[in-house]
Amino acid sequence: MSDVVHRVSKQLLRSVNTPDYPAAEWLINPDLTLLETVPLQYLKVTGDTLAEMTAEEKLAVDYGTLEQARARYLNMVDSVCEARIMYGDGVEILGSGKKVSTSLSAQIKWMGWCTIIDQWEALGNSFPFRVRTKWDDDYIEIPNAAAVKEAYGTIVNFITSTLQEAEVVKSTIQTSMSINSILEAAAPYLATAPEAA
Repeated sequence: MSDVVHRVSKQLLRSVNTPDYPAAEWLINPDLTLLETVPLQYLKVTGDTLAEMTAEEKLAVDYGTLEQARARYLNMVDSVCEARIMYGDGVEILGSGKKVSTSLSAQIKWMGWCTIIDQWEALGNSFPFRVRTKWDDDYIEIPNAAAVKEAYGTIVNFITSTLQEAEVVKSTIQTSMSINSILEAAAPYLATAPEAA
């Protein structure tokens, strides 16, 4: 009876009938002391022995190939960027100290106001008008047409800079030559994801 480890899959079987496991495919009674400190997934077959993987090899086990890790983290950066725009803390407008939403529906609303703001009063509307803050617990008063355009400009600048920041991180990920450098580039940005409400 022997303990055996498959040379490719690293499947470990204990107390098996040795003749059923050819040495070309299986390590027969390998030294398993590394398993006391290193999980089997982080061991590799070197000749007829088990050895601990390098740090880079361990990252490949955790994150796949370099291309898989790159694709995964590019998607994660896109998701965080979108969440920051849609669900983040919003953006302060008009020096009010209060923030408004930058969600897609809020963007569309501000675009609509900017489209008709020059005819606002002719349409029977008056200033100031009130805009809800990000969490709908307060209002910001918009005093005139120029303030509407200024507020919308602030929102557009926030969205543009948020998108640009994500593009810089994505560019670094695209040119990274190791999984570790991808993680180092992505981690600080991913930490900026807004918390779930």
